[in-house]
Amino acid sequence: MGAQYMADALRNNVTLTTLNLYDNDI
Repeated sequence: MGAQYMADALRNNVTLTTLNLYDNDI
């Protein structure tokens, strides 16, 4: 659970950060 959970959390965090950057750009 640990490593997989961290991997998923990181992936979700990167996705949210990317969306926020795009939103700020527009």
